[in-house]
Amino acid sequence: MELLFISFILLAAVVLCGLCLLVIEYQNGRTRRLNQIWSDRMQALASQTGSPAVQKGDPKAA
Repeated sequence: MELLFISFILLAAVVLCGLCLLVIEYQNGRTRRLNQIWSDRMQALASQTGSPAVQKGDPKAA
């Protein structure tokens, strides 16, 4: 009985870890896709207005 309970707990932990990894990978792919879309839109907007794309300031200038 104890062996069955321990094996059930281990199996549940493995399944939960697998599901967590699956969700993390899904969110990571979604974030990359959204960042790419956002970057493309910002570049398109900058080229339409003729202004340079928004850039971070020079860290050495401070």
